[in-house]
Amino acid sequence: MAGAARFLFGLALGISLGIIGSRLLAASSSGAHRRSVWGGRQRP
Repeated sequence: MAGAARFLFGLALGISLGIIGSRLLAASSSGAHRRSVWGGRQRP
């Protein structure tokens, strides 16, 4: 049981890290879009 839970947790963690990494990569590849997004977030 513990092994299966650990495997599922690791799988979910790997998928989430992959999604976050791909999003960061796409954001860094388009600098203008990233700046507009950060500017919009910083201003209330």
